[in-house]
Amino acid sequence: KRYIQYIINDPYTIDINATFEDYLNLVKKYNIWSFLVINDKKELIGIITKRDYDYWNSFINLNNNIDNSSIIDFISYFSEESKTYIYDYEIKDKSIDQIMKYVLNIILQYKVEKIPIITSEGTIKGLITYKNIYNYLNYIHTASLDDTGRLNVGASIGIKNETENLERIDKLVEEIG
Repeated sequence: KRYIQYIINDPYTIDINATFEDYLNLVKKYNIWSFLVINDKKELIGIITKRDYDYWNSFINLNNNIDNSSIIDFISYFSEESKTYIYDYEIKDKSIDQIMKYVLNIILQYKVEKIPIITSEGTIKGLITYKNIYNYLNYIHTASLDDTGRLNVGASIGIKNETENLERIDKLVEEIG
């Protein structure tokens, strides 16, 4: 469901003081390699990706050193100069097409794949990825989306076995909640 959204509203994060063991546990849990790195105030600091992990892994192997070092020295940091993030107010009143053009320009200019959306206080509001834009543009015509670009979900019940149908209805209502 997350892949068709052009904006991921609640991107996965990892604390700046996490270890590579913590990182690998998150990789296994969510089956993704990229996490936004935050500090204790939930402010965006950087991003850690598979490339950062591979670099760390090579560094450990070259030095014959097996440790569980912090991710802090291996992440890619965000800065005002690189401008590889956007503020939420920059896209607040823009159409989806305008947002996509704006973000694609940043992606192409800085050769990055992920653009975090942050508040003026620096906390993470969302994430736009090149892959999500690609999927959105290619599958938008076949998907049923709500006004915010999220997938609509449907459910059904059969016409036989009234007892099972009533149980299923209860479960569906509970899930929707």
